[in-house]
Amino acid sequence: MNLNMPIPTQSIQSIRQLAQGHPVFLVNIENGCFVVKAEDTQVNRNLKDPLEIMNVIDPNAFTRVLKKPELMGLRDWVRQNGDNIEESSPGYMLDKLTGALRPPMPPPMRGAALQRMQESVWIVMHAKANLKDLEGAGKKRQAGDKTEVREIAKALNEPGTLEKLGEIIAADAFNGNQDRVNFEGHGKRWEEDGQKFSLECIQNPGNFFVAQHGGKSTVFGLDSFDPTNQFKDLDTFAKASDGFNYPGTILRQDAGQARLALAQKIVNDMETILGPRNRKIVFASTKRLPQDATARLVRGIQSGALKILNHLKSKYRGRPQSQAFQERLRALGWTL
Repeated sequence: MNLNMPIPTQSIQSIRQLAQGHPVFLVNIENGCFVVKAEDTQVNRNLKDPLEIMNVIDPNAFTRVLKKPELMGLRDWVRQNGDNIEESSPGYMLDKLTGALRPPMPPPMRGAALQRMQESVWIVMHAKANLKDLEGAGKKRQAGDKTEVREIAKALNEPGTLEKLGEIIAADAFNGNQDRVNFEGHGKRWEEDGQKFSLECIQNPGNFFVAQHGGKSTVFGLDSFDPTNQFKDLDTFAKASDGFNYPGTILRQDAGQARLALAQKIVNDMETILGPRNRKIVFASTKRLPQDATARLVRGIQSGALKILNHLKSKYRGRPQSQAFQERLRALGWTL
C-alpha cells in the first residue's frame, strides 16, 4: 500500500500488539497490513524532521506521522471493534489514541497530572517480512539457536549492506539520535558466558534490523526517533548544545579518524553479539563479518552524509533558515 495516501481505516480487519508493554501494533486490512506506533513526544515536528532524514537515507523504511483524521478513524474503529484487538491489556491502544487526540496542555500543567495526560505522536510504516534484530538473534544464539545469527551475518556480508548500515548511522548522527549507537560513550550492558560488560558503543542492538526486501535480506532504518535526544528540534541547537556533544560532528569532512574509530567499535560489538563461527580448519577466521567491514561502514557514513547534505541543499537553498539551523550546519562544516 502507498503510505503517502491516507491509511484506509474503513477496511481494517484486526489489530495485534507486536510487543508487550510497547505501543506498536500490526494493523491488518483487506489487502495487506501496516504497522502503527505511538512515540513519546508531544510535538509532531520532533518526529517529522528526523523521519524525513531517515526516509532520504532509506526509502524502503518509509515512516511518517499519522494525521488527525487518520487517528480519529483508528480510534473509532478501536472503540467499535475491541474484540478484534490482541493487546497486552484491554483498552491500551484506545488510551494511547485518545491521549494523542487531546488538545495541547496549558503550560502551568506539571508533574503527575501532565504525565497522566501525556500526548503521543503516532507514526505509520510498512510491515516487514521476517523482521529480525541483532539483540534477539544474539539472545537466541546464547540459548543454542544460531539460525537468526547466521541470517543476519549473511545479510551483512552482502555487497552494499554494511554501507547502508553506515548511512543509517549517518542519519542518526545528523538527527542527534543516540538510541541505536552511543556516539560518545559505552553501549548497552551485555552478558556473554556469564560475564557482564558494556558493549563498546551499540546502545540498543534491538534497533539493528534485518528483513526481506526484493527477495533478499538487508538492513532497515527503522526506529529512528530517540525521545531523550536533545537535538531532535532543528530550531533549538544552541540550547541543546549546552553541555552536550552533537553526534553530527562525526559527519564533518575532517572527522575521518573519529568515523574510523566509531565504525570499528560498531563492528566489534556486532561480532560480540553474533558470536564466533565454529571452524574445523584451525587457522580459519571465526569472525562473522568480512575483513573490510569497518572500511565499508565508514564509506556508508560518508555517503549517508552526502545524501543528507544534498537533500538539505534541495530543500532549504534560497529559503530562510533559522539561526539554530545555521548553527547546526556550522557544527557539521556544511554550507548550502
